[in-house]
Amino acid sequence: MAKVLHNQSFLDVLLQNTGSIQSDLDVALQNNLSITDDIVVGSELKIINAISDPEILNYYNDNQIIPAFGLEGIEIETLGIGKMALELTFIVA
Repeated sequence: MAKVLHNQSFLDVLLQNTGSIQSDLDVALQNNLSITDDIVVGSELKIINAISDPEILNYYNDNQIIPAFGLEGIEIETLGIGKMALELTFIVA
């Protein structure tokens, strides 16, 4: 079981505990989650039979690196076809 820390996304937790995100869909299914779901701080995720990268995992552990790239409070500008204007934000080359 892997405990979720402040500002950690699902992928952060997976990376911290396996050194890889290659098993993201498998682990998401094990926990009945989507890889884009917001997860609650303090909750625990099951990580069973996940692909790992020992080199990265050891580096994170040796250097006490805890990935936490939470996007809480950050506004992301949305641009899509409905928001684009030809020759202004949608450049035709």
